[in-house]
Amino acid sequence: MNDIDAARARKRLTEGRALAAVIINHMQKEGVTAELFGSMQTGDVFPTSDVDILVTDRGGLDRAIIEHKIELIPKVISVDVVFLEDVPADSLARIEASRDSANSMACWLSEFINSEKFKRDFVANLEAERRLLDKSPLVVAADHGDTPDDLAQRQRCIDGTTGLPESK
Repeated sequence: MNDIDAARARKRLTEGRALAAVIINHMQKEGVTAELFGSMQTGDVFPTSDVDILVTDRGGLDRAIIEHKIELIPKVISVDVVFLEDVPADSLARIEASRDSANSMACWLSEFINSEKFKRDFVANLEAERRLLDKSPLVVAADHGDTPDDLAQRQRCIDGTTGLPESK
C-alpha cells in the first residue's frame, strides 16, 4: 500500500470505528447487544473497508427492525450486519478467538464515543452531509444508491427529526 492509500486506510479506520461506536451505542439503547468484528476490529483495513457489526443478542427485536434501525443512522461507510445465529461454526471460532481484542476495542469505543472530539467530528460529518444534500441531492442519492424515500429519510436524520442516536 502506498503512502496515500495508507493515510486513507488510517482515516477509514478512525471513521469506521467511530461509526461502529454510534451503531453499537444506539443498539444498546434498544436492548440489542452488538459488537464490531472484521477488519475494523483488527485494524487491518483498506481505504474501501466496510464496517462489520455482529448482533449477538437481538433483545427480542425482529432482525428486520434491527437492520432498519441501523439503516436509519447517517453513514458514509458501508455497514454489514451479521446475526450470531447465522454464523457458521468455523467462522464463529475465528470470532471467538478475537473477542479479547474486541473487549479492549469496546472499552476504547466507549471512551471515544463519549469524548468531545467524537462529538465535534460527528456534528462536522453531519454538517458535511447536509451540505452535500443541499448542493445536489440527486447526485448524493445516486452515490448512495438511495431511492427518493431513502433520501427524504436521510434528510430527516440530518435535520434531527428522526433516526439519530440520542446524545448523552
